[in-house]
Amino acid sequence: SAADRVLLITTPDPTAIKDAYRAIKTLYTRYRTDRIDLLVNMVQGSSEHKTVYGKLTSVVGRFLPVEVPLLGVLPYDDRVVRSVRACEPATHAYPSSAYSKAVKKIVRDRLLDESEKVRSGGQVRYFGPGRKPDGDGEDDDGDLS
Repeated sequence: SAADRVLLITTPDPTAIKDAYRAIKTLYTRYRTDRIDLLVNMVQGSSEHKTVYGKLTSVVGRFLPVEVPLLGVLPYDDRVVRSVRACEPATHAYPSSAYSKAVKKIVRDRLLDESEKVRSGGQVRYFGPGRKPDGDGEDDDGDLS
């Protein structure tokens, strides 16, 4: 397989939940993916993610043999929109926001394996200042501004 793990991100929006189901169905029918981790983004309130997760997993459970564990929840934050418009990661622009803290916790607690935690000293290094996806500090996607 091309990936060790499949992560699907959705929001509480009804069309996003339908799209998430379609993505799960496609991944299963085309690639026989039988486990897809779910992240619910833009959650408002302490129980909204439960509704989203319940709706999605009830349909998946009825029609597909796919396990969909809830990897985590990211809270809605207007600052994320501002950081996107500024072409800056929210975790860098607003590192102490609830959103940034949730991202870092999910990466640290749920995505890094034990060897990565030891190498990084238990710290999340993916979101540090000046750090780009390939880790060299250089922006490889060209200037789109």
